[in-house]
This record gives sequence, structure tokens and C-alpha cells, in this order.
Amino acid sequence: MFALWLALLPFFVLPASALLGGVCTWLALRRQEPGDGHLLGFFLAATLFFVGASLAVPRSDWFRERFDPQVRADRVVMADPVNAALRDTKPWEWEKLQPFVQQAAVGGMPPPQILARTREQQLPLVRHYLPFAFGTPVLRYAEAVLPALQELKARDPALCVRLAWKNGGPAFPVAAQLSPETGAAYQDAAGLVVRRAELDFSKSRDARNADPVAAPVEMREVQLAYRAILDELQPQHGDVVAKLRSREVAQLEPAAACDATIALFRRALDQDRRVAAHLLSDFLRD
Repeated sequence: MFALWLALLPFFVLPASALLGGVCTWLALRRQEPGDGHLLGFFLAATLFFVGASLAVPRSDWFRERFDPQVRADRVVMADPVNAALRDTKPWEWEKLQPFVQQAAVGGMPPPQILARTREQQLPLVRHYLPFAFGTPVLRYAEAVLPALQELKARDPALCVRLAWKNGGPAFPVAAQLSPETGAAYQDAAGLVVRRAELDFSKSRDARNADPVAAPVEMREVQLAYRAILDELQPQHGDVVAKLRSREVAQLEPAAACDATIALFRRALDQDRRVAAHLLSDFLRD
């Protein structure tokens, strides 16, 4: 609607500008006796001024941010790190969300609600790109997930399990269930995963070479670290900790599964950073 109004604007500008130019000419020269040339020149100058202002102001950022619903929605939606990363680095994914944003904005949906709806799609996308993000982004994400799990444990342990494990239940908009500070940290880390995930093999190899945390690790070393963590946690958490990465996780008692998950993630983060990155990448995409 705003674009249509903007397209029709020139048809209304000239008459309105001429009227305003005439009014300004009368106000400025009413106490004088100008010649015809002076009068016409003043009128044309005033009219052109209003024509220029009428065409420029609606196209200015200031005006569009206040009166164009699409611009207002984009400003809020693109302030989200995950949405911005999708638009900048994974445009084929953003193209699936963009039509909804545009239609919702034109339909009058408030920008915060549009943002909330886009966030409903983010957790599966982050999980999808985790295997293609190596080293530091994975650790950053896990370090943001851990306090999120602790908050969700107090609110709803089932959400804690659903965030940590793909088989734990349906995905949900994570930040909406967290405090503002924890939610913002989670969105930043999730956005980094999407932004740094590289599908091209040669580029991903260059990214790993540039990040010491992404340096290759012997698979046996990772497996031994995982087994040691399970052995350490088993006396306190029993068989629960061994079932977290299986399809049975959704049938576990949520509070017990959440406690075991937090302990597992905490111990994984205590490992050598290269080993931790491999372990947590496996955990978070399971």
C-alpha cells in the first residue's frame, strides 16, 4: 500500500505544490508591488521547492521508518542476529521467510510479533548448520546454551530437553522463553553459527585452518573423552545420561533428563577446547 501511494504521489504533488507556492508568494509579497517577472519568478521558485520537498521527504529514511510498515518490520526483524545471518550468508533460507515478513507487515502485524514468528523457524536451521560450523562458533553456541538450559530447568524442564536434543520434542522459539540477557546471548551465538557455517568444502577447510579450536582431533580421543564423561556422570544420573542422545530422550523424566544434560554439557566444556568443540557439535545436532 505504501509503495502504491508513493507511485501515485507525483500526480498530486504539482497541484498541491502550486497551491502552496501561491500562498507563500502572496504572504511574502502582499505588502509589495512586484512586477510580473518578479511575481512569476517567486511563484515558480516556491512551487519547485514544494515539489522537491514533496518528492524527497517520502523517500527519506526518516519518513519510511515512521510510515512504511515494511521498513519498520525489516528494522526489527533484521536486528535479530540469526535473521541477519540468514539474509547475509544463506539467502536461499531467508527467501523462504521473507514473503511472510512482507505479507505480515502489509497486513498490519506488529513488528515484534513478526520477529517472534520468524524465531519459531530458527532452532531447526541452527541445528542444520551446526555440522558446517567448526571450532569457535560451536563453543560459543554451547556456552550460550548452557545458561539457557539452566533457566529453562527452573521454568520448564521439558523445554530444557527440547533445546538440547533434536529428539527431545518439537522445536520452539528459544529466546522467548529466556531472560532478556540470556536470550540475547543465545541469539548472538546462534547467529554466529549460521554466519560461519560454510557449505563449500574448500572454504570450510580454510575456515578450519584459520581457527585453532577447529584443528583436527583424532576420533579416538573424542570417543575416549565422551566415555570418560559418561563414566563420571553415571553414578549420579544412572542410565539417563546414556539415553540422552537416543530417541528415548523424549520419554525420560524431564527434570532428570535436564539435570543430566546440564552436567553433560558442563563436563564437555571442561575438556580441551578442540575436543570440546567436536563433542558439543555432535551433542547439539543429535
